[in-house]
Order: sequence, then structure tokens, then C-alpha cells
Amino acid sequence: MLNFKLHHKQAISLARVSLKAIEKAAISALTKIKNRAYTEAHRKIRSEYLIRLSDLNKAVKINKNASKAMPIASVLVEDKRIPLIRFFAKEFRQKGGGVLVQVKRSNPWRLIPHTFIATTKSGHRGIFERKVVGGKRAKRLPIIELTGPAAAALFGSQAIKNRITSTVNEEWNSIFEREYQWFKQKT
Repeated sequence: MLNFKLHHKQAISLARVSLKAIEKAAISALTKIKNRAYTEAHRKIRSEYLIRLSDLNKAVKINKNASKAMPIASVLVEDKRIPLIRFFAKEFRQKGGGVLVQVKRSNPWRLIPHTFIATTKSGHRGIFERKVVGGKRAKRLPIIELTGPAAAALFGSQAIKNRITSTVNEEWNSIFEREYQWFKQKT
């Protein structure tokens, strides 16, 4: 005859500790996987486009990390176009003038005629062209700043989405497991 005795109070307390560790690990893992996916997106964008990391970061707002009350981690990307000067540009000072710009690494330098690089009174530096009024370019003002693609378009491309999805799918289990073990030891 076999006798089994279960100490239900110990089992319940172990289950509670495990559930708390799972909950804390999931929240922490969400934040870490968000940061990891964001980094991978940056790397992929910068491998395709000639833009500095600081200029790309200006168009992105990182929301608060995941919490117990709100177990969601997100990154908001503005749908505002990035000034063309943020991509690599240099003035072309030969006859005709203009500005040489290279937005994508795979594309050659492109000359944009009738443009110039200027710094406004507020200190903003950009690539400008004079507005065409009545078929002629204005002598002085108004000038229009040229812009490149929007940050949302860079992050929203299919290649970037695929990179983010694959990063999350590949790394979620290992990050969650590592966080779970850490919180389990801590409690």
C-alpha cells in the first residue's frame, strides 16, 4: 500500500511564485524584444539608406515600456518626411550648380539642379530651391525645402517588417526563458 501526502499549501505557494515570475518575465521580455526589434530595424534601414542613426531617431518616439497594467510595448514612427539634407548631400559648384544627393546606398549620386544648401536664421540647415512663380523662379523668396522619404515609409517597407518579424520569432523564446529564470531565482 502506497500513501501519498500532498502539502497543498506548499504547492499553492510554489504555483503563485511561478505565476508571478511568469508575469514579470513576460513584461520584461516584451520590453527587451521591442528594443531588439527596433535595433534590427535601424540596422536594416541604415544598410539600405544613407542616413545617420541620430537623424533616424529624431523621427521615432519610443513609448513607455510594457507594464503589468498595460502589457504592450510599442514604437511610434512619425509620418513626417525627413529633410533631404539628413541624407548625404553636397553642393555642386560647377556651371549650372545644384546639390548632389544620395539617398539609397544602391543608387548613384543624383544632381538636383537649381537647388542650394542654406542655413536659416533659426539655425536649420537644409536643401532649398526657389519657388516657381509664373513659369520663372523667384529671385529671392519664397524658397522651399526639399525632403526625402518619410520615416514611416522606411520602417514600413516589407524588408523591414520581415526583419522585425523574424527577430521577434527567433529571439522571443530565449529572452523569455532567460527572464523567467532570473525572476524565478529572485523570488
